Amino acid sequence: MINTKLLLLEYAARNNHEEEHASLAAIKSIRKMISQIDFSSEVVPIDNPERLIKLMASLKGEQLTGLEINILYDIANN
Repeated sequence: MINTKLLLLEYAARNNHEEEHASLAAIKSIRKMISQIDFSSEVVPIDNPERLIKLMASLKGEQLTGLEINILYDIANN
């Protein structure tokens, strides 16, 4: 489900030329973090944006960018 939401956000970013590069880079970064998750043994808190942000920051090993955080809020709230 999270990958589907990312795909939809990526499609929207490609159609918005003003923020295209930054949004696509943030989406790529989130996809990289998600690829590290073992979905069979971990529960991804997709309905809780704060916990999702903490999980992604942990996977990234550093603080998330504002755009990454905004995308994760979009994912959690849609």
